[in-house]
Amino acid sequence: MGWSLASTSGESIYSILNTLNYQRNFGTPGTQPFLTVGGGVLVQGYSGSSDSYAMLGGGLGLRNEVASGHGDVRFEFRYDRVFASDALGEDLNVLGIKAGFDLLLR
Repeated sequence: MGWSLASTSGESIYSILNTLNYQRNFGTPGTQPFLTVGGGVLVQGYSGSSDSYAMLGGGLGLRNEVASGHGDVRFEFRYDRVFASDALGEDLNVLGIKAGFDLLLR
């Protein structure tokens, strides 16, 4: 899940990104490369109106085990395709660099 907000002179623009992904890890515990694929919905709003767009994508990343195996720090290079609607006019290609933490409860 991701969220962003930009505001200036009383106007606000926001984006909410919700995706469900499958991740495949390679190698042994410690530092591992991974692949991920998934899809979801991008919601964007401006001046009291909002639009929703379907999206699909995938990424390649690296995760590193921390805290005796109870979590991972992860970095990912990702490509997503946002599918057009009447509001956008044409599909969007989104390239991203993402970082995060996974809490593993064992």
